[in-house]
Amino acid sequence: MSISSTLQQLLRNKDEVVGRTLGEGLTTKEFTALFTLCLGLMVGYGLLIGARYDALQASVSAIKLPLLFLLTAVICFPTLYMFLSYLGIRQGLKQLMGLLLLSLTYISLVLAAFAPVTFFFLITTNGYEFYKFINIVVFGIAGFIGIRLFYAQMGEIINAAWPTLQVTTDETGHLIMPATNNKQKAQWFLMAWAVMFALIGAQLSYTLSPFFGDPTKTFILINEGGSNFFLDVRETIRNIK
Repeated sequence: MSISSTLQQLLRNKDEVVGRTLGEGLTTKEFTALFTLCLGLMVGYGLLIGARYDALQASVSAIKLPLLFLLTAVICFPTLYMFLSYLGIRQGLKQLMGLLLLSLTYISLVLAAFAPVTFFFLITTNGYEFYKFINIVVFGIAGFIGIRLFYAQMGEIINAAWPTLQVTTDETGHLIMPATNNKQKAQWFLMAWAVMFALIGAQLSYTLSPFFGDPTKTFILINEGGSNFFLDVRETIRNIK
């Protein structure tokens, strides 16, 4: 499958692609095409946001942006797979990895959709903090859409694994509660995992920063640390002029 045909399938037949991913699983060609498309779009957006500073920052940001999402997925996936397998979800490694890659690809598509907006602010504003805040919002929207897709599809898997059980009564009229299962545990775990994915991605973005390059400072490859993503966002908003 070519990258262009993969893109058309994602934009026009999302439900079919998701169904195939969770069914027989993606073929090697489909997996490769999705990964290439996702990587290419993230590299392109990284080049765009780093171009505000200089060519070196643009090149580094093109590497760090896809690295951010891939590292987040690598860190979080083992927890997802082990706990869901323990709770009784029978989807295999191939299906879950495919769904996660599909979610990352949709994140990259959203970033690509916002690229003209980002470019507009790149050439029309000189405010570093404002430009940084705009991109934080874009990343937030893209991340939410990707995680929401994954969460929704995993929710359907959980519902299929444990159909809703009905409360019945015996001959005396007493309620008979259905046997307990792991459905509620899986739902709570999935919600907690989605929050964990978002938090790890946010903190990792701070650790790998800067992505834009502060024009008042010399080039920095990796943030020295000592703070966190949320405090950095607060400082960014406070310094917007």
